[in-house]
Amino acid sequence: KRRLKVEIEASATAKPGEPLHINYKTDRPSKIVIFAVDEGILQVTDYKTPDPLGFYFRKCMLRVDTAQIVDLIIPEFSLLRSVSAFGGGGDIQRLNPFKRVTEKPVVFWSGIIDADGTKREIVYDVPDYFDGTLKIMAVAIADDAVGSSEREALIRGPFVITPSVPVLAAPGDEFEAGVTVANNVEGSGPNAEVELRAQTNERVSISGSASQKLRIAEGREQTAIFKFRATDKLGSGEITFIARANGQQTKRRATLSVRPPVPYMTDVHSGSFKEKIEIPVTREMHPEFRKLDANVSVLPLGLARGLDAYLKDFPFGCSEQLTSGAFCRLMLADESDFGLSRTEINKQLEHTFGVLARRQNDQGAFGYWVPETGDSISFVSTYVMDFLSEAKASGFAPPPEM
Repeated sequence: KRRLKVEIEASATAKPGEPLHINYKTDRPSKIVIFAVDEGILQVTDYKTPDPLGFYFRKCMLRVDTAQIVDLIIPEFSLLRSVSAFGGGGDIQRLNPFKRVTEKPVVFWSGIIDADGTKREIVYDVPDYFDGTLKIMAVAIADDAVGSSEREALIRGPFVITPSVPVLAAPGDEFEAGVTVANNVEGSGPNAEVELRAQTNERVSISGSASQKLRIAEGREQTAIFKFRATDKLGSGEITFIARANGQQTKRRATLSVRPPVPYMTDVHSGSFKEKIEIPVTREMHPEFRKLDANVSVLPLGLARGLDAYLKDFPFGCSEQLTSGAFCRLMLADESDFGLSRTEINKQLEHTFGVLARRQNDQGAFGYWVPETGDSISFVSTYVMDFLSEAKASGFAPPPEM
């Protein structure tokens, strides 16, 4: 009586890059959610198709469940808690500028839609880079019943390409990449000839032949080796492998991060001159992320601009270091020789206020990465309050709730 009959239909097999048609219906008017997930993800998480009827009618002992919603109120709370540290440490502001582009997980979500006894259809465009089993699940609810259903669809192209490419390389590095090709072409025979070709973007070049001929029997696989070299272009390198035979082909993309083999560095030089001066740049820097600034002033105050740039781009972000960087701009906000407009300083201070506000507890104390939990008044709380008081006195009022 309480079990809602849910029916979903989909092709047992489909090809990557093609639409997958999913039909659904229920035995009475209801709301339904249909979602499809890569079976590999479900195996890692041990996720099972929901059974709402079994959940609501299960036998339970008396107990108390405790939960918190801080992660929803403060989205960065869980991230900051995982990297919580006293004093210095990496912060989320220093992201990898050379991050490689990776393929998104294969997941489909229909949202809440209507269902009844009429067969309806939704379409999911399967990504062209996916090969494997796709589990399709549906959960529906009516006024007096609930139910769920599942089925599987095998996504398989004529070839399955499995590249093995390093995740990063420095400009000038040479490396080999292995590529395994499985032949799924029906009727291709025991001695099928498959052409495997490699293509790259401007960040990677091919050393040697870009194409190889392989003999792969139907239902078997074989591995080929290609040689590559990272160019001087920084960023996400891409290598596309294309397998072709009997008019059918499959593409698969692999990516790697092409980055310099040195850390991010800031050099500050200061001095004085009368007529002219030449300051040589002795470091080799990549033009994509190089930044050169010069500040000249008739007063010694101009020397502070270089220190301000260093503090502004400081790669760590605990409350003490954020406050130290903001203090420099606050104290010199009204000095024209400092070289910053009041609008620019106000924008920078508002960002600092926002971060510090998320690290303040209900008693007003500040923590290094998360709201302070101790009963005592820490140094960082006193330091931040002094900064907020100075900011208010200088005309940069922090939010009233702080």
